[in-house]
Amino acid sequence: NKSLETSTGYFANNEYTPGEVNGQAYNVVHRDLQPDHIAILPNAEGACSLKDGCGFNVNCAACPCGGHTEANVLSKAHSPSYTGTESTSWGAVTKSVGDYIKGYEKAKGAKVDTAKVADLPQPCKDWIASKTLLGDPKADNEHDLMMFPVVNPSTNKLNSGALHAVESGRGSQANIPAVALDSARNIARSLLEKEFNSKGAKNMKLADFIESLKSKGIKATINEENEVLVEEAPAPVAPEPKPLFSEEEMTALHALAATAPAIQNALKELPAAVQMAQNAATQAEAHKTDLVAAIKANQSNQFTEDELKAMPVSALERHSATLNTSFVGAGGGRITIVNEDEGLQVKPILLAKKEA
Repeated sequence: NKSLETSTGYFANNEYTPGEVNGQAYNVVHRDLQPDHIAILPNAEGACSLKDGCGFNVNCAACPCGGHTEANVLSKAHSPSYTGTESTSWGAVTKSVGDYIKGYEKAKGAKVDTAKVADLPQPCKDWIASKTLLGDPKADNEHDLMMFPVVNPSTNKLNSGALHAVESGRGSQANIPAVALDSARNIARSLLEKEFNSKGAKNMKLADFIESLKSKGIKATINEENEVLVEEAPAPVAPEPKPLFSEEEMTALHALAATAPAIQNALKELPAAVQMAQNAATQAEAHKTDLVAAIKANQSNQFTEDELKAMPVSALERHSATLNTSFVGAGGGRITIVNEDEGLQVKPILLAKKEA
């Protein structure tokens, strides 16, 4: 029943809603999870590793009696030794036993000739265990020697992300006695308050949230009471409609209308006709946009968005019918184009010719 490292991954939709779980602040919620992979890593370390309490056969290691075994860890956590603090991502930190051996060699100026935990010199084991909360310096395996590491082996700095992991998420997944877990959590919580004061930690999380808002074009700031102030976006301004005739053409038409009553009457109807044409064009564009969006969302669709946009409406409607796309509640009117080469048909305005 050997424990093995594992790697998992999934796709999700990000919901940028801040909150707090077990005293740990967050600013993103993963929704609609879709599993991507799970892999066993016999010669590598997973993002949530064995020493973090994850992996194959860690939480449920079978024993001959038919029950379950728990990890052999210390019952009381100890404070780690470190020089300085950091808030870099703990997931991005390489923290295998080899990394900690390199850290020991750098700190002590010593040379270690083995990477096997059982054969490590005791000073090296003592140093590695001192970078954890529950690591046992007498252990003969990596899991027990490096239970709950919280110090970056390359910088020797206490990592806030590692403390949060013990205090909440990964700590709750570790198959260890409750008394040991509670002891480790208490020290993690104490170190977070001491080295990463709650106000500073909250500001750091809020700052990340502000950056996520800025990436979406939303202006926001944090006031002295740690409140997020979002600047209300101005209402979108509708573009000015493009005139049907230029100013020079309108001047010429008005000059002609001054001598022709029939043209004067036609010009009176011109604004309404122009508005009707513009409304029809807007509805047609909205209908095409709805068609493209609905077809693109259909899993059977094989066309790209650009290819769909290049199609005429009639082709999109035929393709939509083939895919059995529903437009219930989609909004927007339907415009039927009789002849696509001629475009929208608008009632013509007859201009009377002045009799000689």
